[in-house]
Amino acid sequence: MAVLSAAALILALAATSVSAQTSCLDDLTACRTAFQQLLVDEDKFWFGNSFAAKCPTVPAFGDTANPQCQNPDPARKTILSRALQSDDAALMTQISQTVSLATLSFTAPATEFYACGHEFTYPAIKNYFIDPLKVITLDQAQVDYRPTFTWTAAPGTLYTVIAIDIGYYFSHAVYINAEPGGPDQWEAVDKYHGSRNGQPKAMPYLFLAIPQPSRLDLATATGVFNGIQFSNNFKLNVPAFLQQLGFAGDATQRMAASVMSMFGDTFGAEKSKEFSTANWCPYFASAQPVLKKALAQAKIPATFSTDARSYLTSQTMDIQALFSASDIQFQSCCSNQDVPRSQLLVDPFSTTTQMPVQVRNKPRVSFSLLEEAAPSFTRGPKYSLMFVDLGPPASFPSVPEADPTFVIHWMAVNIDNLKT
Repeated sequence: MAVLSAAALILALAATSVSAQTSCLDDLTACRTAFQQLLVDEDKFWFGNSFAAKCPTVPAFGDTANPQCQNPDPARKTILSRALQSDDAALMTQISQTVSLATLSFTAPATEFYACGHEFTYPAIKNYFIDPLKVITLDQAQVDYRPTFTWTAAPGTLYTVIAIDIGYYFSHAVYINAEPGGPDQWEAVDKYHGSRNGQPKAMPYLFLAIPQPSRLDLATATGVFNGIQFSNNFKLNVPAFLQQLGFAGDATQRMAASVMSMFGDTFGAEKSKEFSTANWCPYFASAQPVLKKALAQAKIPATFSTDARSYLTSQTMDIQALFSASDIQFQSCCSNQDVPRSQLLVDPFSTTTQMPVQVRNKPRVSFSLLEEAAPSFTRGPKYSLMFVDLGPPASFPSVPEADPTFVIHWMAVNIDNLKT
């Protein structure tokens, strides 16, 4: 089905608040054991065993697809097998048992960010320690600042620190000649830049501290990094990087690591527009319980994802509605009203109540695909556009009515030029 017009609903998305933490880091021995198991768990993450059942076919580049089904390496199902590009399950288990647990924490000021047509605010955090076993509740804007990363180092040993998106293999940091806790002294091959996950699913980010054979030359390391990136569609191949810089064969069996798992959000959806043609904003706009309940009440067929942040998967396009109203004077409730001209671009994340006088005219509606498809010279389907009042959420019965009624404020049919 085509996505519903955002003009029909005003939805709210609150910024994440940070509360007291309970963490596996409270018991480091047990935490390390559980963390080592996490590294080779085939069921924990979206790219694990459940992926094949959820996505029997993996879309090619440029295909419009459910974001659950985009996976550059569907054969590899664990953090370590993807990070080390290995299909040797026994070796991955062996390496996992040697990995020591590093600690990762973030401090960030309160900030605002304009994303998906809305101004979001994010509270400050201080010394927020990342639990490697949980999907954290921070927003991506709060981890856009370089973290503190510490580990137990071997005497006289320098390390290479790597942060990598395990889902898509994008580098988020590479530093050489590093020692624990002193990032200002590390030499940056790729300066830290935070998560840019624009998809509404939890993504694991692996932070590694790998012992170097000796002090590395920054120019050489940067050249190796760039060569790998340019030849690999801007994805980082960690084993190739280590091999070309002469790391010992057992270096990954003496490394420290941590994992940060977090959901994509509107910050990531907006940031990802810098390097992708995909528009993930409507998925986050749809991840509201009120929408799911309203569609069920109206008996409008729609498919929602089954993960923690349920979103509408049966979407193919974004719809933007712009209302324009000229100056108007009228009498209401025995008083004269004078309302100046206005323009209202519908914001599905806003909690601000809009005046009916602002939406009295037919809106200008624009359409765009969520993900740019390959060019086609065949005539596509025709669409119908409805502006529907589904009623206040508080009025929805617990069980949808057999024959629900609702108000249609506007309907256009046989639309085949999906521009405006």
